[in-house]
Amino acid sequence: MPSKKHILFSFFFLFSLQAFTQDGWKKKYALQNSLSSVCRNVIEAPNGNFIMIGLTYDTINNPGTNRLTIVGTDASGNMLWRKDYGRYSFEYLDNMLAPEGAVIYDQNYFYHTLGVRDSNNKYIGVIIKFDYNGDTLWQRIFRDPAQDLMPQGICKSVDGGFIITGAFQNWTNNTRPCLLLKTDLNGNELWRKAINKAPPNVHDGHSPVQDSATKRIIVVGYQYIGPNYDTHNSILILDSLGNKIMQTTSNNAGGGGQLN
Repeated sequence: MPSKKHILFSFFFLFSLQAFTQDGWKKKYALQNSLSSVCRNVIEAPNGNFIMIGLTYDTINNPGTNRLTIVGTDASGNMLWRKDYGRYSFEYLDNMLAPEGAVIYDQNYFYHTLGVRDSNNKYIGVIIKFDYNGDTLWQRIFRDPAQDLMPQGICKSVDGGFIITGAFQNWTNNTRPCLLLKTDLNGNELWRKAINKAPPNVHDGHSPVQDSATKRIIVVGYQYIGPNYDTHNSILILDSLGNKIMQTTSNNAGGGGQLN
């Protein structure tokens, strides 16, 4: 896997990439025809170029809409191309609960899971496979009939598929069960779990990982605890089928954490 040697700064109205090397440099990008643009991830392609992944508010469409935007640069940060995805009836969205975009990558492809607002104003989840030219190779869509589905984290599973975590939002009873969704290597859903907890049943997953030896899945995020809905870190330990073994908290700092 290419190494993350670069530090990303996200700004309103532009993309910005700063790479610290022996000849350090800084680039800023004001993207045409977009009222706002925020870069959430930078990855290094196998050829040494950079891929920036984020969201823009596109003013070309009528009405305007949030779009998933992929920008490619050369190794010196000079912009080579830009590709946009989404439309008003299928609108890619930022998730304020996620600290960054949920992206993983290898020598050949990168994968992104995020939320979408569809034409029925329903929040659904997707996983997309991209090549390093920013072209989509496939996209899988995940819906739930009773509640909104909000992906926030992704990892490769031990069998070569994907584990996606995040939350369900149930607007009827105001709960937010943690989401765990397993796919095969082509992004096809194999199973999903809504992981509940003692009231208040509000928690999520920001970052998953699967242990290669035990096949257990560990998910970190945040949870509400107690009658005052105090925010705590959440650590979920699950078996290989997503059944809860235990849930605990490391401290009460809140906001969730990341697994590296």
